[in-house]
Amino acid sequence: MRFLQKLDPDYTIITLSDAAKAKVETSAPKVDGATGMVSLAAPLVNGVYTVAYQVVSTDGHTVKGSYRFTVNDPAAAAAPTAEAPSPAAATAPAATTAASTPAVLTETAPKSEESSDTTIYGLIAGIVVVLAAGAAFLFIRRRKA
Repeated sequence: MRFLQKLDPDYTIITLSDAAKAKVETSAPKVDGATGMVSLAAPLVNGVYTVAYQVVSTDGHTVKGSYRFTVNDPAAAAAPTAEAPSPAAATAPAATTAASTPAVLTETAPKSEESSDTTIYGLIAGIVVVLAAGAAFLFIRRRKA
């Protein structure tokens, strides 16, 4: 996964789970700048999977979220499922691939939650801009009078 800022390797968590919410064996997360990745211990069988992540950039901001994808290899067996696929997974369009790669991965929209610090900074910046505009308006109006 690629992020906007460099990641702190000590605070990078990436997990993979199947439709039954059982963890899939992966390597420890590897960080290279703004990229975090894990390797699979074995190929994935057909089914729906969820990648969950929580990372901290080197400036201290935490970002966490998850996204789902589907493995649909016509030559492979289906994985046992504990639940029916969600409507989002069932209606997601299947990606087409070249004949040399029969596996089809379909990714649904990511669910991401940024830390509330970003929202607070945006709100404060907006208030400062409005106050500065008001002060400039009053200053210009007073000079004309």
